[in-house]
Amino acid sequence: MNHVNHRLDSRPAPGCAAVQPLLFAAIEGQVTPAERLEVHAHLATCDRCRSWERGERALTALLKDPPAEPPQPTAVRGRTVRIYSLLGAVLAASLLLFLLPSATPRGSVLERRLGPDHDWQAAEERAFEGAHVVDAPATVAVTVKLGDDVQLETVGPARLTLEAVGNDWSVDVVTGSCVATIAPGAQLHTGDQVALGAGQWLLSPGTVTRQGAAPPPDREDTRSTTDVLAAGVAQFGQARGVMFGGSAATERQHLIAAEALLAEALARADTTTDQQRQALFYYAASISRQARDDEASALYERYLSTYPDGDEAALVRHYQACHLLRTGRRDEAKALFERVVAERGGSPLGDAAAAYLRMMASDSGAPNRADRGTVAPRSRKLSAERAPMAPHPGRGDYLVVPVALRAGRTADRGFLAAAAAAKQFHGAAEWPWDGADFTSLGDELRRRQPANVLFVLRPDHLDLALHRRLLLLSAAIDDDWFCDFAFGYLTAENGAMCEQLWQRIQQRHEGGTMSGTWWQASVSPLAKSLRYAEAPPAVAGSAGFNGPHYYYGTKDPELDAVIDESLATMADAAVVAFTGCGDPQGIWLFDDQRNLDRDKHWAYDPARVGDDPQGQMPRLMAARFRALHLNAPVLWSGTCHSGAVHRVFVEGDIVSTFGIVDGTTVHTLEPENSLALSWLAAGAASMLVPLGANHGMSVAMEVDFALRHGASLGETIKSTYDDVLLAAEGDLVLDVPQAGGPKVHREAVMQGGGANRILIGDPALRPFAATASAAEAVRVDRDGDDLTITIVRQKGWQPRSWDMFGTARSHDYRVLTRVDLTAVGRPDMAALEATVTAASPDGNALGYAMQRAALEDHNGRRYLHLQANGTRAELERKAATISFHVHMVE
Repeated sequence: MNHVNHRLDSRPAPGCAAVQPLLFAAIEGQVTPAERLEVHAHLATCDRCRSWERGERALTALLKDPPAEPPQPTAVRGRTVRIYSLLGAVLAASLLLFLLPSATPRGSVLERRLGPDHDWQAAEERAFEGAHVVDAPATVAVTVKLGDDVQLETVGPARLTLEAVGNDWSVDVVTGSCVATIAPGAQLHTGDQVALGAGQWLLSPGTVTRQGAAPPPDREDTRSTTDVLAAGVAQFGQARGVMFGGSAATERQHLIAAEALLAEALARADTTTDQQRQALFYYAASISRQARDDEASALYERYLSTYPDGDEAALVRHYQACHLLRTGRRDEAKALFERVVAERGGSPLGDAAAAYLRMMASDSGAPNRADRGTVAPRSRKLSAERAPMAPHPGRGDYLVVPVALRAGRTADRGFLAAAAAAKQFHGAAEWPWDGADFTSLGDELRRRQPANVLFVLRPDHLDLALHRRLLLLSAAIDDDWFCDFAFGYLTAENGAMCEQLWQRIQQRHEGGTMSGTWWQASVSPLAKSLRYAEAPPAVAGSAGFNGPHYYYGTKDPELDAVIDESLATMADAAVVAFTGCGDPQGIWLFDDQRNLDRDKHWAYDPARVGDDPQGQMPRLMAARFRALHLNAPVLWSGTCHSGAVHRVFVEGDIVSTFGIVDGTTVHTLEPENSLALSWLAAGAASMLVPLGANHGMSVAMEVDFALRHGASLGETIKSTYDDVLLAAEGDLVLDVPQAGGPKVHREAVMQGGGANRILIGDPALRPFAATASAAEAVRVDRDGDDLTITIVRQKGWQPRSWDMFGTARSHDYRVLTRVDLTAVGRPDMAALEATVTAASPDGNALGYAMQRAALEDHNGRRYLHLQANGTRAELERKAATISFHVHMVE
C-alpha cells in the first residue's frame, strides 16, 4: 500500500487572493479610484502583501546606483547596463505611482526621485506644450507622455529636447538614453528627423535601435556582445513595467525575447567575465519571471557558485529563497533568507527577507514540500488550526444585487422588475450596487453572509473584468480557500427579455426536478458526422435522462444538413450541451489549428470580424439558434467566449475569426451576434458558459457534480471555482483585463480558463435529483475522532479524474472528494492528519499520493476537501479502491 501522511494547514491571509491581482494592476496604473483605496486598505493590514511589495522594491534597490557620468551609447560596462533594466523597474518600485492623474493633452512630464530607502517616489508631474527640455539628474527617473500615443522613459543623468512638429513630436537625446513606446498609427521623429513607427525603440545620442529586432535577412550579424546584452536587459526591463496601452508586445513576449538575447550573450565566445555575470543574472531573472521555478533555481545556483560575491549575489539569494519556498524546500529557503538579513540588514532587501522569515515563523506548520511534483510516498506533517465556526447569521441567505440600475431610466425598468420578482420569489434581501465600489460590496457581503447572490444587470455591464473581480471577492469573505457564496447573473438583451428569463426560471423552480431529453453536440475532425440516438452522460442516464449526441464532422460535405436535423431535435430538450472550439458569435466547424497559421490572420478590425470570403471558416452562428423555440432548458457550453453578451476581450484563441490585436482590445458584440443572448432569446432558462477561453472538459465535470450531488446551479458553477482555488491553494492569481491596457499574462492558463466560466441564471435553481454514480461510489465511516473515506472506482473514464487546474503535469491523474463534516458529526474538526492508501482489485498497491487537503466553512457547514494524485500512465481508466484516513489532532 502507498501510505502518505498529510497534515492540513488552512490559514491563508484574508483577502490576499482578491487583492493580489490588483497589486500588479496598481503598479502599472491600471486601476480605478475605488480599487486604489481597496489596495491601500489591504496593504495597511497585510504583512504578506507588504512583504511582496518590498521584494519588488528590492530589485529596484539593487539597480539604484546610476553612473556618475552619462552612459555611452555603445558601451555597457559595470552598472551602466542597469540603467536599461531600471527603466522597467521604475514602475514596480512604489504603489504611490498609480495615484497620479492621467496624462494631460499635448504632453506631460512625471518625475520620480530615489528616496532615502532606495524606493522610487512620485515627485512631480507637469504639463507642457510645444518645445520642452527634460533634464534628469542622477537620482531621478522621468516618464514623458506625448499625447496618448507616444511615451518616453529615461533615468538620469540624461537630457532630452522635445519639440512639436505639427501633430507629431520630435525628440533629441542629448545625453543618456531613453526608451520610446509608440502606438500603432503614431510616429516619433528623432533629432536627425528619422521617423520612427509603432513599436519600442532605444534612443541614445546618434543611435536608434528597435527593441528585440533581429538582424536584417541575408546580412552579416554585426551586433557586438555589448549590443546583445544591452538589448536583452532592455527587454527584461520592459517586461517589468515599461509597457503601456498601445504597445504591441506583452510581458511574456518581452520575457521570451529577453531570454533568447541573454542566452545568446552567455554563449558568445568574446563575453567578458563581467558580461557573463550580468547576462547570467538577467537570464535567470527572465526565466524566474515566467514562474519556471526549477529552471530559475538551477540558474541562480549556478550564479552563486560562480559569483558568490557578485554585485547581485544578495538579491539572487533572496529570489532563490523565494523559489525554494514556493517548491516546498522551507529549510533551505529559511537559511538563505537569514543570510540575506545578515548581509543586508536595514536595507530594503534585508527588510524583505526579514518579512519572509516572520511570515514563515507564523506559518511554522507549513509543509516542507521538497518532493512536490513527484508521486512517491511522502510525509507532509502540517498543522491546521481553525477557529470554531461562528453561528450562521440566519439572515440574508439569498441576496439580489441590482447592478448600476436606476428606477428612472427606461432601459432599466425590465431588469429592475426581474430583480423584484426574484426577490419576492426567494423572500430575499436586496442591495443595489453601483458596479464599481468593490470595497463596499465586500463589506456588505461579509455582513450578510449570503448563501446565494444574484447580480441583475444589463448586458453592457457583464464582462470578463467584472466577473473576475467578483470571483476573487467571493473567495475573500472568510479565510478559507474557497468561494464563500454561490452566484449567478440575470441578464438579457433588454429588460423585457430579462423579465421573461426570470419567468422561465420560476417555472423551472415550480416544476421540480427535470427529466426527459438530454441533447448534446460536439465538433470533431471527422469525414462523416455521427449521431448516437441514446447517449446521455452515464450519470444522466442513471437519473433517467435519454437523448442524442451529435458529432459534427468538420470534413463532412453534408454537415449543414446534419446540423439542421440536429437542431430540429433540440426544441423539446430539458438539457442542452455543446462542446467544441468557437468564439462569441459561433461554434467553429473548421480546424482550430488555423489559429496557429499566422499567414491566415489579419489585424483586428471590427468590420472584418468573421471575414471569410472563401468559406474556409464555417461556423454554427448565433442566428441559427435565435430562430429556435426551446423548452426552457438548462444549457451547458464549453465553446470559448460563448457566454459573452456585449464586451468581448479579443484574445489569442479567437484570432482566426476576430484578428490579431495589440494590447487589450474590446470588441462590442451586437445582440443578434451573441451566442449567449441568442440562446436566451430562443428560450434557455439557465446557462453555464464561459465568458472567455476555457476547456470543454469543464462541462463534463460540472454535469457530474450537479447530478451526483443534486446540486443547485450556483453550487455547480462554484464547484469549478473551488476546484480552481484548490489547485491554486487559495492563492489564485487572475489577470483582470482593462481596455486599452497592455496584455498581462501572470495567471496559470488552465486556472484562468476555469475562472472564466459563469452561470447566467438563478444560483438557487436545483434542477436535478441526487443520483448515484455507477462509475464511482463514495462511503464515509466514522470511528471516534477518525474518518475513513472510501472511494471505489470502476474501470473506465472518470469525468473529474483529470487535475485540469493543477500545475503538476507529471502526475495529473487524481481522485477528489469533498466530505460534509457537519453531516458526519464532526463540524469541530479543525486540526487533522490525512493519509491515503490505494489498491487495484487484485490487491496491488497503486501510486496515489496525497496532493491537497483543505477545510471549508460554507453556509453554516464545514467541509473537508481531499485530493490524491498519481501518474496518468499508471492509473488512467483503472479500477481502484482509494481510502483517505483522517484523524483529528488535538
